[in-house]
Amino acid sequence: MFKKFCHSAEADVKNLHSMLRSIVEYEIASLEERSDASQCVVNGYLKPEAPYEVTSVSDQLKKACVKIVQGDSLPSDDVLRFIQTGKTSDETAATSVTSLSAMNQPELVINHLSDVEKRHHYIKTAFQRCKKEVQPYLAEHVYPLYKSSEQFKTFLRWKWKEKEEVMEE
Repeated sequence: MFKKFCHSAEADVKNLHSMLRSIVEYEIASLEERSDASQCVVNGYLKPEAPYEVTSVSDQLKKACVKIVQGDSLPSDDVLRFIQTGKTSDETAATSVTSLSAMNQPELVINHLSDVEKRHHYIKTAFQRCKKEVQPYLAEHVYPLYKSSEQFKTFLRWKWKEKEEVMEE
């Protein structure tokens, strides 16, 4: 019902929900399909000229996602640090976090991954940060509207009906 509500709401809400669904599709895709799925997320929602651009993801995070997905090489330390912490290199200069350890992954594990697997690990981390930026907006602005909607009332009636015992005749 929430999906139905989001798709009947204003364009930005519909785009946010669709982006979250696309990120889930990326996360469950096979390794071979992930490149196409990540391109779909970036081209559809995160680029400035995207047809369904979302506004509740920061421009800096959008740029980082585009760099990671469309870059020819693994992302720079600054980009990795940003997607992990949400802070720029200037903001984290006081800490001594280094490249791969900034991803909170044991270096031994990261070193045994192929470049393709590393790239998808970083893309997944970047998309998780996008989800973290979107979810508070949905919780604070969209969910209260949903709770006062007819779709929510229908959902509650349906759940109430589910609780009723089934009687044999």
